Amino acid sequence: MIDADFRHDLQSRAVEILRGYVPSLTRHGKQWSGHCPFHEDGTPSFVVSPTNGLFYCHGCQVGGDVLTFLQRIHQCSFAEAVTEAARIVGFSLPISRSVTSLHGALAATATSTAALFAEWLWSDGGQPGRAYLRARGIMDETAHTFGLGFVPEPSTLIVQGLRDRHIDLPCAQQLGVVARKGERWVGLMRGRLLFPICDRSGQVRGFGARTVTGQGPKYVNSPDSPLFHKRTLWYGLPQALPAIPQERHALIVEGYCDVLALHQAGLRHVVAPMASTVTAEQLHLLRPVTDRVTLLFDGDDAGRKATLRAVVPLVESELQATVVNLPPNEDPDSFVCRHGSAALTALLTQAMPIVPVVIETLLRTNNHTQTLRAVMALAQQLQTPVARLAVLHEAELVLALPAGSLVEAAGVGDHGRRALEGVVCGLLLTVPAVRDQLRGKPLPLSDPALRTLADHVLQGRRYGGELLDVARAVVQQIRAKNGHTQRVTSPSRRVG
Repeated sequence: MIDADFRHDLQSRAVEILRGYVPSLTRHGKQWSGHCPFHEDGTPSFVVSPTNGLFYCHGCQVGGDVLTFLQRIHQCSFAEAVTEAARIVGFSLPISRSVTSLHGALAATATSTAALFAEWLWSDGGQPGRAYLRARGIMDETAHTFGLGFVPEPSTLIVQGLRDRHIDLPCAQQLGVVARKGERWVGLMRGRLLFPICDRSGQVRGFGARTVTGQGPKYVNSPDSPLFHKRTLWYGLPQALPAIPQERHALIVEGYCDVLALHQAGLRHVVAPMASTVTAEQLHLLRPVTDRVTLLFDGDDAGRKATLRAVVPLVESELQATVVNLPPNEDPDSFVCRHGSAALTALLTQAMPIVPVVIETLLRTNNHTQTLRAVMALAQQLQTPVARLAVLHEAELVLALPAGSLVEAAGVGDHGRRALEGVVCGLLLTVPAVRDQLRGKPLPLSDPALRTLADHVLQGRRYGGELLDVARAVVQQIRAKNGHTQRVTSPSRRVG
């Protein structure tokens, strides 16, 4: 159990905790609402009350507090949910709590197990793993830097190895390293090269494993646990963190070996997602250290599909997102091995903004009608007015459609478009982060007065007279939607 005060402190941070799982959460008066993660939610039916830390979905009738939310979404125990909630908001758990010992035991097990796997890679039994690395051009120094390991084939070796080092087998089970079969333990991940997955501080949280024998699935990962959530982790992040702020840029690739090859070639600001696509939680980790990311996915159908899946979280992340198209049947690893780091660096200068790239990709693989439908579906997934309007405007340009036509077709209508443009301008006036995101970019506003106002704000020019009246009107619109007073600072006036 945890005391009431500590639980209340966690509940008071409900919005901060839940936004990682419900990126569409938006404030409406005293409550926040968004799309429910527990069912297919066409309209925002998930409501959060920040005053008491409770949530409720009007669509699937699921409700509770932030801790029961985490229990449900991670299928974990109450103690594990407390640990995860405390981690998200940066709280220290009371030392006497059992959740602390559970998290600590898993962390200690992950660290010790990673050390054992690394020892095996450089032993006689690790020869298949070393041969695979040599075939991929991965040097020993790189393997050591990333703590790579190997699990030999004998099914009893891993269990005996863990026991010899006094590593807790039930904890190892949660990491996907062993499994219980009746009365005995059996080792998993055999005949595989092991990639430790670490958080930004370098703490091992789980493992990715690649077969080098051709037996079983090519890749397997640790299952989700209180220590390991693949949606919240990047492979290679601790190794990339020193370089990303220096470059003011992060490269996102698909695979573990892509990370190793690019790091080895001197492109050290590179990470790979742990999920099948980039997630909002992963992008949240990059925002403090960069405002620019580039997707460098494989030049095949799977790479193009991964780019399509990444559009929504990237557009909504407020990061400047670009894409590099690799030649067909090339991946970053093979490209840098064949052509060298200089050629890849030159290719990166040709990166294009993600939205027009995706629309052009859709157009190459679909007819015009199918592309229009796909663009509309994409726009409907975007929760912020700025993102939705920008995507629809970009699609109009790429598809050579009349200005405003897709907005109309998306069901916004002329009145709705004017209201949407007012919201965009209101956010521009009241939220500094939106100004920073849009500075230097033309806004697709059809209303001349709003367009002029936006230009003045984004260029830091003084305004007054009629523009000041327009500014007051759009701020009033924001007040009405949010149910509280906001103030707006212009280069020359304060409104509100």
